[in-house]
Parts: sequence; structure tokens; C-alpha cells
Amino acid sequence: MRNIIDNLSKHAESKGYKAEYISIEGIQSFVYYDRVPDNGDVLVGITFPILTPNLTGGAVESNTLNFAIMFGRKSECDTASGIDELPIEKWNNRMYELYNIAQSFIEGFFKQCNQEYGLSTYRITPEVNRTSINIDFVVADITVIEWK
Repeated sequence: MRNIIDNLSKHAESKGYKAEYISIEGIQSFVYYDRVPDNGDVLVGITFPILTPNLTGGAVESNTLNFAIMFGRKSECDTASGIDELPIEKWNNRMYELYNIAQSFIEGFFKQCNQEYGLSTYRITPEVNRTSINIDFVVADITVIEWK
């Protein structure tokens, strides 16, 4: 198995994003320890993959990897947000951009490594105010085939 977390982290850093291993369940402790950029930079959190070998006649031909990548930004520093912000304002101010960042990142990464990984599917969902410091995230659940 290749080190997809390291590969994705390097891709994130090449884009100027801060990449970290992150547990979706442990996101609160992640932000508690001040590892989130405070200047509006994009945080890319990558979970450990779940690996399912694809067997033919008892031999592994490929692996299916399922994992998530979270894209977030602490945006109070550059956009107006408040307790009375409407959902459409949140979409226009922050979430729309995060969806585009996620889609561009995922497609760009897998386009360049089509001999190693094949992108099967991905689904992007919002995680609004997920943490105590109200960072908005989008989460991409990804399924990939890793070729042997």
C-alpha cells in the first residue's frame, strides 16, 4: 500500500494549504490545540483510510481505500459573520468557496496520479460551526482504487 496520506499532504502543501492528519470525531481537540491557521489559510485534514483488498483467486489485485478529507478555514478574520447570519449568507460568504476548493483539490490530485490511484467516487457535505471556535468545513468522503 502506498502512503496516500503523505501524498495528499504534499499536494496540499504545494497549494499553500496547511495539511494535518485529523480524526472527524476528534476535530474539537484538533482546534483546541491551536493547530488551525488564524490567518484565513485553508486547513486540509486527512483521515486514515479504511482499506479493502480486492482479490482474484486469493491474490490482491488492488485495494479500495475509503477516507475523508476536511477543508476548513477560520474566516472571521476576513468575512463578516454573526449570530444572525442567514444560511444563504453563509453559503455566499464561505461555503461556496470551500466546496470549490475541495473539488479542485480532489480532481487535481487524482488527475496527476492516474497510474497509482483511480478516483471512484467522492461526496462533499457541509460541516457548519463544527467546532467551538466556529470553523466551517466541507467534508469529502472519498473512495479510491489503489492499483498494485
